[in-house]
Amino acid sequence: MLRSESDSTSRNRRLAEARSRNLRQLLIRATRCLNALVEEELNARGYEDIRLAHNTLLIHLDFGGNSITEVADRAHLTKQAIGLLADELEKMGYIRRHVDEKDARVRILVLTDVGQRLMLDMLEIIEEIEERFISLLGSDTLAGLRTGLAAFIGIRQSS
Repeated sequence: MLRSESDSTSRNRRLAEARSRNLRQLLIRATRCLNALVEEELNARGYEDIRLAHNTLLIHLDFGGNSITEVADRAHLTKQAIGLLADELEKMGYIRRHVDEKDARVRILVLTDVGQRLMLDMLEIIEEIEERFISLLGSDTLAGLRTGLAAFIGIRQSS
C-alpha cells in the first residue's frame, strides 16, 4: 500500500471513530432508537398504520390544535410536507381539520378521540421505555441526562 493510501485510511478510521462518539451523532442515533421502540410498541398495540413520519406531525401538534403552518415551523418542514402527513392522518381518523375562527384561510389540525387515545398510548409507551432506561442506567443518570438535555436546549433557545 502506498504511503498516501495508508495515511488516508488511517485518517478515515480516526474520523469515523470521532464521529461515532460525537454528541450530535449520539443524539441522532438515540432519537432513531427511541422512535423505533415507540413505533414497535404502537404496532404491537394495534396502531399498525402509524409510521415514524406521522410522529413528525403528531409530536408538534398541541392538544388544543394548531395550524399546519405552526406544525411545519416546529417540525422544520414545509407546509406541503406537513399537509401530506395531515391528509394521511385525517384519512386514518386520527386528526381532523376545521376552519380557524379568526382567519378563514387557516386550517386548524385537531386530534379526534382516536387521535387522543393514540397520543395517550404514546405517552404511556414513552414512560415504559423510560422505566427500561432507569433499569439500565439508574434513575440518577436518567435524571441527569434529562437535566443536561433541558439545559442544552435552553442554551439554544436563549441565544
